[in-house]
Amino acid sequence: MPVHHKRAERLALNDRKEGPLSGVRTERGLRQLRIGSSSTVSCRGNLRPSLPRAWVVVGLLALFGCTDAQLGPDGQPLVELGVWPKEPTVLVSDSVEFVALGLTAAGDTVLVEVNWSATDGEVKGKGKGRGLYKPRATGSYKIKATADTLADSTTVTVTDVAVSSVEVTPGSVEIDVGGTMPLTATARDSAGNELTNRVLTWTSGNTDVAIVNPTGIVTGVGAGAATITVTSEGQSGTSLVMVTTTSVPVASVEVVPATASIVVGGAVQLTATAWDAAGNELTGRAMTWASSDAGVATVNTTGRVSGVAVGSVTVTATSEGESGTSSITVTSPPPPPPPGAVADPTLLPVASG
Repeated sequence: MPVHHKRAERLALNDRKEGPLSGVRTERGLRQLRIGSSSTVSCRGNLRPSLPRAWVVVGLLALFGCTDAQLGPDGQPLVELGVWPKEPTVLVSDSVEFVALGLTAAGDTVLVEVNWSATDGEVKGKGKGRGLYKPRATGSYKIKATADTLADSTTVTVTDVAVSSVEVTPGSVEIDVGGTMPLTATARDSAGNELTNRVLTWTSGNTDVAIVNPTGIVTGVGAGAATITVTSEGQSGTSLVMVTTTSVPVASVEVVPATASIVVGGAVQLTATAWDAAGNELTGRAMTWASSDAGVATVNTTGRVSGVAVGSVTVTATSEGESGTSSITVTSPPPPPPPGAVADPTLLPVASG
């Protein structure tokens, strides 16, 4: 079902630039992107203001898999049409993909079947709402999408000045798990001049450590290192992102098994895991173990519990002031076998160590 975006109100369907998002190639599967200079929008329907108010292109959500229908729920008709990206710059030997997005009266965004046209070069349809533009000569040309009585257009600048290098700043950065950091990419020609509005593609070399959205905002996922790469016209630049958990406090400690029964002289191994407030596992945290009654059972520094006498104890693991427990019951060992009988090895106590 399409996602409702009532709070975003409408598409910004005009021919002006949409800020930092202009000329940025998106990657299918990413679920969150920074729109223009105003907000962050996700397929969950959240709209979070970040900078001064500006139009929000909620229609871009369709490109990210929010919906792929010609009409919205209940056959809602389209009321507006938009073409994205706005005003990209492309090398004459390269190509750029455009997307046509419609807005229904209910506020849903959809990919739309359109007819593409260009004042020079050629736009070939690549499925619903998508068209690949291949230029023929340098200059500025209009790309237009039409669906029945609705239409929108943008201008593409075709150049013969190729990207020679891509610079990413900062070149290295350290963030916490769950933290974010914006990176900036600058495309340059062979003389070192900055080239604006070039199509940029962002990727992470290790998505278990860090992910990056289409505008270069990096989010820490797990402890470790990840190389963030941005590519334009075959040229790439990188930034090394180190993700740490040291400043993320422990919010809870879990001990498993939560209950256990051993015999006098027997033992059981407990395991403690520290978690942050978001439910992420925190590794490398110091853990202390304690028994509520060492006369019944003892526990060593690694969580191994040994039965001493019949009774019950609570074993506690603590890290940074947060604790988890396990209830241990110690029972009598089985009686010795009659003379000459062979003891059942499953009933013998396990030696502690």
